[in-house]
Amino acid sequence: MSVELEEESILEVLSFEVEEKMPIGGFVVTVVPGNGNTVMEQLSGISQCDVYVPADDNGKEVQHEENIVITLDTKTSNEMEGLVEEIKKIDGVISVDLVYLNVEDEIEE
Repeated sequence: MSVELEEESILEVLSFEVEEKMPIGGFVVTVVPGNGNTVMEQLSGISQCDVYVPADDNGKEVQHEENIVITLDTKTSNEMEGLVEEIKKIDGVISVDLVYLNVEDEIEE
């Protein structure tokens, strides 16, 4: 079963208040055709962002097209919400869509 969330709902999901939790979110970043590699490079510069690079059947990296899959691993939900807003401002980004959200207890050191 899949549930589609509107953009406003995504921000509501991310705006929950948890102080001792660490959210990890999976997102699809939709970009203007032809801007995939440029956006990917900018996303790669965000330390809390992991960019998943597609590969062909031989394991060779392929060009990014319209959709880029990322995960954001932050200490707080507010930090994740801020990163989503930053990503939306990257030139060539059409949308940032939440696909998966997991919240884990913070590891005490």
